[in-house]
Amino acid sequence: MTRLLLVDGSDLMGWLVAHLIPRDVEIVRVASFAEADRCLREQPPDAAIFNLMPRHLNWRTLLDRCVHRQCVVPYLCCSAIDNDEERDGPLPCRPEDFFTKSISQNDLRKLLERLLSESRGRQGGRFSGQRGRIGGPEDRKLDPTPA
Repeated sequence: MTRLLLVDGSDLMGWLVAHLIPRDVEIVRVASFAEADRCLREQPPDAAIFNLMPRHLNWRTLLDRCVHRQCVVPYLCCSAIDNDEERDGPLPCRPEDFFTKSISQNDLRKLLERLLSESRGRQGGRFSGQRGRIGGPEDRKLDPTPA
């Protein structure tokens, strides 16, 4: 079973993700930075979604835990802030890994399918064969420039 870590205090986001992903995906919901950090250290998920609010927290720490593992944990980042001018600094993720909560259900479904596909590709190759280059740690380096 695929485990998806959802770091978001919103019941609505949890409900929406649960209705857009296959039933064989277990959602592990946490509402705090500390809980997410503990989960990534002790029981790493197969994939993750991070709500980047509040922005003052060092989200890069959690994303680094995903990237710098023997088996990379693919992730998405989201925010309720739609307006680029309201963000207080660069995003700690690649633009293609970021979405705002105003995303359409269809577009969110596509992002979730991509995330889970990347996760399942990693699960199949964890201990056998080479890891593919696409989406590997070398491609998930965090660009300090704004998205």
